[in-house]
Amino acid sequence: MAKKRMMRQDLLNEMRVSASDISTQDTSTDIATEVTNYMSMKWASSDTEPLAFWQQQSRRFPMLSKLAELYLSMSSASVPVEAMFSTTDLILNGKRSLLAPDKLNRISFIHDNYAYLLNSE
Repeated sequence: MAKKRMMRQDLLNEMRVSASDISTQDTSTDIATEVTNYMSMKWASSDTEPLAFWQQQSRRFPMLSKLAELYLSMSSASVPVEAMFSTTDLILNGKRSLLAPDKLNRISFIHDNYAYLLNSE
């Protein structure tokens, strides 16, 4: 729970820093307005790719689009991918060589998110 709270606080701090580039007015009001406007949007279709959507909406939602760009962009490091392969190698060993792909995905997901599952209670 504390880790989630810290992540949320870091996210808000980052939004405020990004907002300071855009305007010097009360950024908390600007952020709240952007979130309210985003939540009240009418959705015609959900076929748009998330990054393309945020690029198209960058003028309407400048702070949220910067945030989306930060969190939806591709990771430049290969460490998370290598860690995933290591985890998969530990799970899919000689005794579990016939494990179905969907079960392997579920086990990997639980392995990677176990700490969050424990803290959410």
